[in-house]
Amino acid sequence: MVGTAADIYMAATGEMNNGFNKATNIFRYHKSTIFRLLMHLQKNKSSSV
Repeated sequence: MVGTAADIYMAATGEMNNGFNKATNIFRYHKSTIFRLLMHLQKNKSSSV
């Protein structure tokens, strides 16, 4: 029982780490695009005020 719980925990943690790494890679890959998008949103926000 304890082994099973540990296995499940390890699997869940591994999945979380995989997801986090994927998100990090996506962010790193699209950083310039995201940055440009944020700048664009900021510009629109300030112009509408």
